[in-house]
Amino acid sequence: MEHERLNANEQRNEIAQQVFEILERDTLDVPTLLDSLKRCVQSEDLFSGNGAANILLEVHTTRVLGQFEKYLANSAAQNHNFLRLFLALHDLGKPQSLIEEQPEKEHDYTWGKMTEILDDLKVNENKKHLAQALLAGDPIGEYLQDKITKEEAVDVMQTMAR
Repeated sequence: MEHERLNANEQRNEIAQQVFEILERDTLDVPTLLDSLKRCVQSEDLFSGNGAANILLEVHTTRVLGQFEKYLANSAAQNHNFLRLFLALHDLGKPQSLIEEQPEKEHDYTWGKMTEILDDLKVNENKKHLAQALLAGDPIGEYLQDKITKEEAVDVMQTMAR
């Protein structure tokens, strides 16, 4: 039993290290990041489960990360890797909220799943608070929907990071 627990911890640590190595690359390999996050929580259907909503989630997540890399990555140098991780996880609760026909619970479901992954990755409390603030405020989504300027989005994220 103790040996199995050690192996599970070693495996989680190895996966966490892989996730952070992927996040640190100059060019983000989105499919590899998503696969590593699936392994982190031992859930192949984290992004691409049986339902159409999950398949669309993986496509959406890939597009959002692509837009971030194209338009905002250089502006967010201080939290670049963390923002990549956050964006990979930012809508995890959407399929569940749609299935249950409770879209108002999307952020609650997302935060529950996100917290599990951030804990597995041993992300510090300050970054978790930033993730929670970003989830509640969504400056990146507002920028991508042309509701605020790039500069405003960066300012909001920098304020949240403090």
